[in-house]
Amino acid sequence: MYDLTKLGKLKDLGAAAPEVSKAFWAFDKAAMPPGAISGKNKELIALAVAFTTQCPYAFHIHAGRARDAGATDQEIARDGRCNGCAKNVRNWTMNAAVGQNPNSFRPER
Repeated sequence: MYDLTKLGKLKDLGAAAPEVSKAFWAFDKAAMPPGAISGKNKELIALAVAFTTQCPYAFHIHAGRARDAGATDQEIARDGRCNGCAKNVRNWTMNAAVGQNPNSFRPER
């Protein structure tokens, strides 16, 4: 069950797997600053990924970062409306990965 206080357990994960934690935070630091793609758009992309993976913690973090980078509630909500599309892409990908014919894919309604 989603519980925002569980985000504090990231420190426990870091202590249990320091190399993995170090690599994750290095990736985050390197990938998210503005460059060819603005920081706001990177966070909106990360938000779309959070919808695709259905991770409420990533959604919480990236929605906040997107707002901090200047995204409006309308932009964040627009990405939320893409959630159904994201689920369909995820299902199609998973079907293909397990050897099911992706052409037999039926979108969620």
